[in-house]
Amino acid sequence: MVTFLTLIGNREAGFDVSSQGTAGVGGRGGIVTGCVIDGNVRDGVVLGNTPGPYALRGNRISNNGRYGYWQHNLAGGDQEPAADIVLESNDIRDNALDGVRLDADLRDVAVLGNRIRNNGRRAAPATMGGGPGVRFTPLSMTDENADWAPDSHRGKELTVGGQTAVVTVNTATELTLVPVRPGASTAWEDGTPAAGSSYHLPGAPAPRAGVTADAAHPYLDSNHVWDDQRPKTQTHALWVTDGATWTGGRVTDNDFSGNASTATRFDAAPTGGRWRDNES
Repeated sequence: MVTFLTLIGNREAGFDVSSQGTAGVGGRGGIVTGCVIDGNVRDGVVLGNTPGPYALRGNRISNNGRYGYWQHNLAGGDQEPAADIVLESNDIRDNALDGVRLDADLRDVAVLGNRIRNNGRRAAPATMGGGPGVRFTPLSMTDENADWAPDSHRGKELTVGGQTAVVTVNTATELTLVPVRPGASTAWEDGTPAAGSSYHLPGAPAPRAGVTADAAHPYLDSNHVWDDQRPKTQTHALWVTDGATWTGGRVTDNDFSGNASTATRFDAAPTGGRWRDNES
């Protein structure tokens, strides 16, 4: 059981269950409750290579550089569907891409009573620059001619010459960068670039949904999935991708209204199950 901890600023994830550890075997069974999981370079919570069960209740999962919660399996580890995964009463907000991303097969998953809002912050289009007004420090880049939305480049790879660095946060004109390795004082493997050097930032992936299902057909009940920013960055409340096989399941009593685009997007049409009393 993991309770009442602050899991912040990790290079990969705040909480990770996978086959990546020294044993090469994912954990079996656990509860994460009352934690603040914030500002991690990649993801807030990552689960995979486990048969389950896991429950995450009452956590704040926010400001992470990719997904708030990501279910996926690493190659070489256990690939069987995880059972009895529960996400309940969490505040999942302001993450760079999807709030909840389900990319691995699951059984009896429940997403209940969560507040999932203002995700998809990595919304800025591709951009490039250089010349006067562009300067670099060991852990930042400034372009005085830029006008970026706050944190709209979070998690992107900045390319300068033959070097790359990952953005943690940004203001209208400044990018803050991740050290090249733990304990390092610089983001640059080959030295800080010279002032005026040309740079490139990639575009934003889309859609960026509150809940994305690429594999699973979960029980979604009483969640509030919305975006109250100006401009909005969370494109949909629920996105079912073309890789999903959604048969059965239950989606009831959710509030899906107020996202940047439509409330739901179905690239693969769900079949069966129960869909009712959802606000869109």
